Amino acid sequence: TRAATLLPTTFGVRASRADGGDCGSPVRDRALAVLALLAVDQQRPDLHRLARELDQPDQWLNTQDLVWAVLALGRYRTAIAPVPFTSVRLTGADGNILGSGTATGLRWHGAALPAGAQVRLDGPAGARGYLAWTASGIPLDPPKPCAEGLTISRQWSKRPDHIRSGELVEIRLEIRSVGGLARRNLVVEDLLPAGFEIENPRLGTSATQPAQADQPNEMEEQPLAVESEDVFKSVPPPVTVKKSSAWAETSARRVEIRDDRIVFMGDLPAGNHALIHTYLVRAVGVGRFALPPATAESMYDRTVRAVSASGTVEITAR
Repeated sequence: TRAATLLPTTFGVRASRADGGDCGSPVRDRALAVLALLAVDQQRPDLHRLARELDQPDQWLNTQDLVWAVLALGRYRTAIAPVPFTSVRLTGADGNILGSGTATGLRWHGAALPAGAQVRLDGPAGARGYLAWTASGIPLDPPKPCAEGLTISRQWSKRPDHIRSGELVEIRLEIRSVGGLARRNLVVEDLLPAGFEIENPRLGTSATQPAQADQPNEMEEQPLAVESEDVFKSVPPPVTVKKSSAWAETSARRVEIRDDRIVFMGDLPAGNHALIHTYLVRAVGVGRFALPPATAESMYDRTVRAVSASGTVEITAR
């Protein structure tokens, strides 16, 4: 058909991801190629190669990847119409059946699979089964610090082991790009330890942040565009404020104040720029609590990320 002649003889797939603009990725390129071939020419030999390359869930790094991959692979499986298997069994090393299920799958609950366990798929001649293993749970240890394309630092105005109930603590988060590369659509998240609450600057009862008096006029004159919900505030596009040092500070584009964390989004231009946000928390409990790490990552490329150190904080009575 004429449509088949319009398709390229080979489909080019980009080698890297775009963290802005059309947010394209190799996953999306392959998915679009599979969809085009399914619609126009299912006899093309590269259709099956592209589908196999696409069927790697560990490479689906954002929602767009997931949606395009599932759409393309779902249509591919329907078009190829494999013969389904009829049952699945989980057996131990001794041959005893530990669990069984139908073609829809098998669910196993336990701390870990017994050593030597095997999964058996049964069905008629030509049956084809797809085996996927998903483990879920709460990790016992916090994630290790890392700096993969980004660095993140977190500073507290008071020592975490010398805080009294009712005191205010100023927290400063600073994110930089490794090598000074431009990074767009960054999301930074700082999860609070138990025993603390964020001081919402929009509430009349909140304390004034000490650092606000020292901010340059450019920052003081920024208007706030308030949304309908009190927990959100949005600010104009990033404003770069020149400092006397070799670094320039860039403000967040959006800040979300939640019950247990603060989340902000922003961009890092190329060069010596730092994305910085400072906020206040109040100690409202007494005890020793785990301090989760702060994280930063590219919204459309999770391989670009940073994780700060974790620790503990202690709040004593007044």
